[in-house]
Amino acid sequence: MPLRWKTKNRGKLTSISAVEHDLLLVADFIPRGAAYLALRDLLNRYQSDVNGTAANLQTKITTTEINLKYQQDRAKILESLRIRFPQSIRSMNTNQVIDLKEENSKFLPIDTQLVAIYSDTAAMEESLIRMRTQLAQVDLKREFLAKAYAVADAELDGLKLADQLLHVEKAVRDSLTTSSLESDQVLNGIKSDIVNIRISYNRGLQKHPASPASKKSYRLPTLLGFLGTSFLMLVFLFLHQGWQRYRSLT
Repeated sequence: MPLRWKTKNRGKLTSISAVEHDLLLVADFIPRGAAYLALRDLLNRYQSDVNGTAANLQTKITTTEINLKYQQDRAKILESLRIRFPQSIRSMNTNQVIDLKEENSKFLPIDTQLVAIYSDTAAMEESLIRMRTQLAQVDLKREFLAKAYAVADAELDGLKLADQLLHVEKAVRDSLTTSSLESDQVLNGIKSDIVNIRISYNRGLQKHPASPASKKSYRLPTLLGFLGTSFLMLVFLFLHQGWQRYRSLT
């Protein structure tokens, strides 16, 4: 009798073991696939930011350079006027109140106009330095993306892809001839984004910060998780049994 029972139920035990194996494969695939999608979305957002920021910065740099040239030419003219009419500077009434608009600025003392122009020129030059630095950061991110997309096209495992992208980030960092705070800012941000994704999906769950003012109850989530898992088990068992019947008929 016991031998007959074992023979009769051996097929069921084998089926259950196969289902458990399939469930483990699915449970392992889900975080890896989700991590891949998250990393791919991260790269796409980087690419969109690179394209938009680069075009915007190029336009602003060109406009600022044109305005800077006008200001420098105007400063040269005022310098020549100050040399040509030195007496007019002393005779100016510096206590006169004048609206500082473009059409009225010519009535200001030449020295005052020069101070304003040199101040604007310095601000424009500083703005150009900042924008060119940002453009260099965009180019650095573009260099990372060129290598990252090649890796992402070849590796579909999200957790392995995260490790490979970290190697790409390190390779880009090592290729820099001189390190700077600006380049470190870009590469550290990329590294942080990749590490956060890898940690989140390596644990199988994405953690969400809880509000410090309220205490969470885990009874309802635990119950819902148990019911959801039970339902998925039933679905997989049903599909597996249907597949086995289909194979036996064919």
